Order: sequence, then C-alpha cells, then structure tokens
Amino acid sequence: MSSISFDRAVDYYDATRGYPPGVAEQVADAIVAAAGATPESRFLELGIGTGRIAFPLIARGYDYSGIDLSEPMMAQLRAKVVDYAKAHPQASLRLDLRQGDSTRLPYADNSFDVVLTVHVLHLIPNWQQAIQEAVRVLKPGGIYLNGADDAMQTGGHYTVQKMWFAIIQRLGYDTGQMGMGGFATGDAIFHFLQERGLRPELLRTVIWQISETPRQAVEYIAKRLWSRTWVVPDEIFAESVTLLRAEAVERFGDAFDTPEQRTMQFVLQRAVKGT
Repeated sequence: MSSISFDRAVDYYDATRGYPPGVAEQVADAIVAAAGATPESRFLELGIGTGRIAFPLIARGYDYSGIDLSEPMMAQLRAKVVDYAKAHPQASLRLDLRQGDSTRLPYADNSFDVVLTVHVLHLIPNWQQAIQEAVRVLKPGGIYLNGADDAMQTGGHYTVQKMWFAIIQRLGYDTGQMGMGGFATGDAIFHFLQERGLRPELLRTVIWQISETPRQAVEYIAKRLWSRTWVVPDEIFAESVTLLRAEAVERFGDAFDTPEQRTMQFVLQRAVKGT
C-alpha cells in the first residue's frame, strides 16, 4: 500500500484540521523552543501540506523547505505566502517546496538543522524509512521533531471512531497493516527512535479546548473527512455509515447532540542526531 495523498482534502483541510485562534502561534513557539532554533536554522517539514504547522514559522523568516505528495495542498500554502508577502512587503520569506515522497527525500546528507514530521507518519506504510531519511538529511547535532495533536482524555469522538472501525471489520474489510490510528502510533515511533539510538524525549507543550457532539463525530466519518475512510470501498463504506449512525444513536441516546468539551495538547517527540 502506498502513502496516503491528501489531494482530495484540499478544499476542506484547513477548515477541519485548523487550530483555534492563537494556538498555531503557540505551537510554532513550542517548535522553536524544542529545536533551539536560531535565525540561521534551516527547517525541513515532511508532509508540509497547506502549511498548518509551517506557515507561522515561514512568516517569522525561517529558511523553510517542505515536501509533500500533494501538489494541490502545497498550492494552498504558496497562495498564503503570496498573500502574506503582499500584506507585509518588508518580510523576508524563504520557502522551497517540492513534490515528492518522504521515504525518498531529494536532499543531500547533513542539509538541515531541524526536520519536522507532524501528523504524517501515520499515513506512510514504510514510516520507518521516512524517519531514516529525516535523520540522513539532518546535520550532526540537528534536531528531529515528530509532533501530534493528542487528546488528553478519550470521549465520544474516540468512541465513535472505534465503533466505525469495528463495523468495517465486521463487514469483511481487511484493514491490513493500517490500524485505527493509521500505519504508525506515537509509541511505535518513540520505540523506533530509541532502537536507532536517538534517545527521544517527550515534550507536552500547548494545551487547548475543543467542543464536539457525538453526531458531529459521526458526520466527520460519514462525509469521509477522516483519511482512514478513504481506502474503504464505496459499498462497504456506505453500509458502515448506516450501521454507525444507528449504533451511535443507541449508544449515546439523549447525549447524541450534546457538546462534549475535550482538552487537547500538542506533543513533540524530540531526538538529536549524533555528532
């Protein structure tokens, strides 16, 4: 199975994956601090997409490179940078974007001070190779950061996802090596970094609140906004949604349309390349 491209998500990605006001800048602060970045630091982000993580760092003037399978996603980022440059003509914006595969990076060894992966490794079947490539292009002493938005407690959203995943398995869909979390979990990535001798550390940084009803969690799946739904054949998917709606209504009852507050945090796994 190949890595998952987000071409189909271009029109709604920012609306469904964006942060509440102010959180993106706090995430950028956390990345700069974890990387010990200086104005001369060179960044590379694998799976840069529309720049959800990258844009605040680009706007700060960092030398930023990015690679992604999806050219339409990166076109959105280019448009944001062009608009920002028009509004801030004195800004120094340094951005190099390339379409490509994160498991075969088109960069020389020892090229970057910081390499970032944020919510991308779970989309790559051979995610171990992507990490090895990230380490290869890091300078000695460079910083590898793997980031994720992590719910600090489980709730209705997670329950609905588990219900759907169980349904498609009952319907005979073989999920193969892709679990509910994708191809890679945070724990698996952490252990892989340990096995590589990179001595990773876990940093829990920004915290914020979101609100969602169980119905909204169901619709997130039904509208195929969740990338895990994209690979399921249409006939199986349609039946799974019918079953999910019925089971979710029964499971949540009167709380089906009740908003649930969830606390989120941005988590970074930080590893230093040996000198």
